This record gives sequence, C-alpha cells and structure tokens, in this order.
Amino acid sequence: MPELETWADRSFRASLIAIPQHVVLREVIGSARPNEGPSDWDPFEFSAGVSGHAVYGAIPFMVAAREAESFGGQALWWSLSTMSGLSRVHRDRHYLSQFIAGWGVAWSATRVVKRVDEERDAGAISVVPMADGAMIVASWPLD
Repeated sequence: MPELETWADRSFRASLIAIPQHVVLREVIGSARPNEGPSDWDPFEFSAGVSGHAVYGAIPFMVAAREAESFGGQALWWSLSTMSGLSRVHRDRHYLSQFIAGWGVAWSATRVVKRVDEERDAGAISVVPMADGAMIVASWPLD
C-alpha cells in the first residue's frame, strides 16, 4: 500500500477500535463537563468522562507519529495529536482529566493497529480450531 493509503487504513482501523472504548468509558466514568458540575468521577451520572475530540482528533496524528522516522517528525505529530483535545479544555468543554482519558484511548488504539501490522509483516503461526480438532497455520509475506 502507498503511504497515504496505509495512513488512512490505520487511522480508520484505530478509530473502529477506539469507538467501543470511548462509548463505554465516557458513560462508566460519569464525569460532568465544566459547565455541568465538578470533575468528580461518579459512574453513570454524566456522559462526558472521555473527550471524543481528544480521541478522534488525535488518531490521524498518532498514526503519522508512529510512522515518522525522524525524532523531529515524531515530536511534531505527537504535539499535533494533543491540539483537538486541548482546545476543548481551553474552551471549558472538558476537564484536563477527560482530555487525558481520551488521548489515552487514542494512544492505545493506534498502538494496537501498529503492532498488529508489524506482526502481520513478520509472519505468524496460529492454531485454528476445527470441528474435529485443530489446525496449525503458518503464514509469511512473500516479499
């Protein structure tokens, strides 16, 4: 895949991984927005415990950061990954803890996608359950 296609594919897959985490955590944490109440975490009380802007705004930049080869490029992309979430904190739409929770969800989702792709590129041996036992499957790239 060309670089742009790889970036788009990984960003999309990371977003799909982040959706259930974001939806469940924002409800379970139960934190209010700054204009709704204190930053206390009261499970199921409010639904702003994780900043969605921090999650989905960070993912494309985090994917780029994980692919950048130079330290300067990585630093630039990682810095940009915080901007969407921090803008919500600046505008009093989320507390800092909600931004950090959202950024963490994005970080973990992009890390999973990167690791899966690295393992796929390295080849794999897996056990596949069958009706009458199991089958061992080995696969490596043809490059």
